[in-house]
Amino acid sequence: MKKLLLVIALFLATSLFGIKAIDIVKIGEKDIGVYGSVDLGINFSKGNSDREKYSISSSIQKFKKNAIWLFSGSYTFQQSKYGGTYHKTVNKAYLHSRHIMGISKSFNWEYFGQVENNEFQKLAFRGLFGIGGRWQPFEKKIYFGLSPMFVRESYLDTNIESKNSVRSNFYINMVCPINNKTDVRYVLYFQPDILVPKNFDLIQTLELENKITEKLSLLIHFSYDYDSKPIDDSIEKYDFEQKTMLRYKF
Repeated sequence: MKKLLLVIALFLATSLFGIKAIDIVKIGEKDIGVYGSVDLGINFSKGNSDREKYSISSSIQKFKKNAIWLFSGSYTFQQSKYGGTYHKTVNKAYLHSRHIMGISKSFNWEYFGQVENNEFQKLAFRGLFGIGGRWQPFEKKIYFGLSPMFVRESYLDTNIESKNSVRSNFYINMVCPINNKTDVRYVLYFQPDILVPKNFDLIQTLELENKITEKLSLLIHFSYDYDSKPIDDSIEKYDFEQKTMLRYKF
């Protein structure tokens, strides 16, 4: 099973350029209390190519007797130098919260909310809220989720009106331990507009975590986001990102 999960994750990653890792958690896997992590990444080049990239993300998990609260957030900034001046090329952030409640051994009820912005997708604000269920059909950490969600978007281009939509939200979330120090995590979200199914978002993440100590890990992180219908023709349909980061757990 471990080899099968790894093959699936690597196949999807290479065929779709990369993905965006999210921790998967199970009710009761930790004692009641608060746990968290902070990820830091700095990448830069000098000389013929001048570029600086900074990213920070954090995750907090509050375990209760039969429920979990999850909070996560991320901010990424990049600038490149050309013409003697630095210019921003990446500026994006998001905050996410989720509440998971145990219904049975294999089924959980959950609701979630998220806000985000992305300057280079001309996205001033996206807020969403959804409620649905997730299933764990196997003993391994593989979850399938399905829920409707309401989405509100506004744009940096003031000529484009804000819009509301209702989307389906289907996801697959899995983690595959390679050994006692290394895990591979994969998540896929498929989010079509209920009224216009050809208008969809495909969001993927892949993360390789290698433990250095009990508290510190090295991450190799890939993400691939696809929007079938961008705001306008000047925006690419996909974004691919690779980051190497350090994670500190507390």
